[in-house]
Amino acid sequence: ELPYLDAIEVVVAVDIDSRANGLRSGQFDLIHTSNSDTISQFLDDGEFEVISTSRYGDTNYIMLNHAAGDLDPEGTNADSPLLNVHCRRALAHAIDYQRLADERGAGLVEPANGPFPPGSIGYLEDSGYPQYDPDAALEEFDTCLSELGTDRIEFSFNTTNDPFNVETNTLMISMWTEIFGNQIDASIQPIEQGQYIGLALTGNFNAFAWRNHGGIDPATQAYWWQSTSSAPIGELALNFGRFRDPEMDAALETIKTNPDPAVRKAAAEEVNRIFGEQVYNLWTSWALWAVIEHPYVNGLEANTLPDGGQGVGLAFSGRHQMNEIWCDDGVCE
Repeated sequence: ELPYLDAIEVVVAVDIDSRANGLRSGQFDLIHTSNSDTISQFLDDGEFEVISTSRYGDTNYIMLNHAAGDLDPEGTNADSPLLNVHCRRALAHAIDYQRLADERGAGLVEPANGPFPPGSIGYLEDSGYPQYDPDAALEEFDTCLSELGTDRIEFSFNTTNDPFNVETNTLMISMWTEIFGNQIDASIQPIEQGQYIGLALTGNFNAFAWRNHGGIDPATQAYWWQSTSSAPIGELALNFGRFRDPEMDAALETIKTNPDPAVRKAAAEEVNRIFGEQVYNLWTSWALWAVIEHPYVNGLEANTLPDGGQGVGLAFSGRHQMNEIWCDDGVCE
């Protein structure tokens, strides 16, 4: 009879270090994380079991605010250099993605070139997204400054107040200053986790460290990117970045309405190319999720379907069933 456990206590532990220490001390029976550095540490620890996957996973990236015109009635985003595509391309070219994956992802994650990871509909080996190239970064930056009529750019860069995340995004800023020097000022603004989503929904940011877009079918991503999901700054919108792109809208409509798999695949690839060309976001890596548990915890990947078949285990940003989790001898400690 399901569920096997009498109860499950879910604890929100924002700081990854305290979460990991809580598992080691016995405070937690299992933890859920996408922090590859932490996953790496437990992979080498035989006292714990690690179940990890990037299946149908999401993408780590820097989300950029494109609100302009009627979407920015008060002009709060009007001076953002991120509205200029050459500025965005310069920033993208200046990120050493492999270094980021190695130093902040423990070498367990892959650099991303768009929202669709390998194996997903829409994935392209070459999406056109700018790769690490300091010379190209400087060339694009010169165009950026020329078009803006300035000799430097500045913008705010928000992240959650988890020390690990702050350090990761500080590394990215150091990559920019290494190439652009004092011609760029990107100031880190750590935000408490509970307030973070509200700022995204209302468009009160320039650049935002983010993770999203996991799933089997790109049709489920349409409301994050379609023009009709945008709204003026200060109002709630699911298109957090508030960009409006008719070609993107057309491709998304095809994905949502056309039953031909080949046509839908081509449209998803077009979405990927548009992201690569316009650099609406700065893609960094495809996320790896894990559940790390004490050996006495069992059944986390079990997902027995009504017909007796096996459903998806750990997937979709580390989601899993809870009905069939059990502990040795019925004791979870």
